[in-house]
Amino acid sequence: MPHAPSLAVSRAILIGILVISLSLLLPLPAMARDWIVPDEAPSIAAAMDSCVTGDVVVIQPGTYTDCTTYSNGAVTWAAASRSATTPKPSL
Repeated sequence: MPHAPSLAVSRAILIGILVISLSLLLPLPAMARDWIVPDEAPSIAAAMDSCVTGDVVVIQPGTYTDCTTYSNGAVTWAAASRSATTPKPSL
């Protein structure tokens, strides 16, 4: 006849399951991503509004009239092609 697991073993298994379950509930750190304008965000402002620390806003060639001054040092800006991207601040 098989022996029943001891109380210590049962308690250790229960604690292990509890620790694993709780670790799955913890939020994962956000991963930085690229926001490509206008493919993934319709405008520079929309991309900036969606950004979190570490994100990069990649601006595709074109003329953009929604340019605003942002002082967010946690986000990087990059032009997909320097010669073809023209920011034109709206007046």
